[in-house]
Amino acid sequence: VANHVEGEPAIAVSVEVEPNFIAVGPYHIAVGMNNRAWFYILGEKGVEKRKDTEYLGTVVSMYLNSDYAAALFEGKVQLHMIESEDQETQEDRQTRLFPGRDDKCRILSHALTADFLFYGTVNGTSICSV
Repeated sequence: VANHVEGEPAIAVSVEVEPNFIAVGPYHIAVGMNNRAWFYILGEKGVEKRKDTEYLGTVVSMYLNSDYAAALFEGKVQLHMIESEDQETQEDRQTRLFPGRDDKCRILSHALTADFLFYGTVNGTSICSV
């Protein structure tokens, strides 16, 4: 990992697997293989492994923002918090699966910004979720 804008030196990250996908956010890195992802925090003291997550299917791609990860697998996107300071945080805020239970569409692509999750479906629709 390198920050060429601010001229900081590169940081090597040792990971447990040879990843199929990598996602980089402002404070975290995620690497994964099949249905698992390992999350690392980029801190003042270097890189530290925070947690690993299992998904309900093989992850095709993943995006991170400062708080959330969005993983695409089997036509669905799981949006979840990367870290939770309070283990009692409401489940609705911690994780959500798209599309909703009533929607029968299949997601083909997605993107995550600081405030929005965008996804495109097999039906040709693009959806923005807050």
